[in-house]
Amino acid sequence: MDPEEVSGTTMRYIKTVFQLEKGLPPNSVIPKLKQRVDSMKDKVRRVLCSIVANRHGIFQYFCIICLTSSL
Repeated sequence: MDPEEVSGTTMRYIKTVFQLEKGLPPNSVIPKLKQRVDSMKDKVRRVLCSIVANRHGIFQYFCIICLTSSL
């Protein structure tokens, strides 16, 4: 898994949702899509924190920061 690729893809989805919110009339699909993208963004952030932490041997410290930053 390439962390930069995953992060970039997630950011593109976030940008797309933002553009859809601004460009389309209100509907029931966009809020559901936004909720799923936000959920994925949170999961990706946690996974990337774990990958970075494992590379540097400080797994526990980074995971604590990642898990508590969303509280």
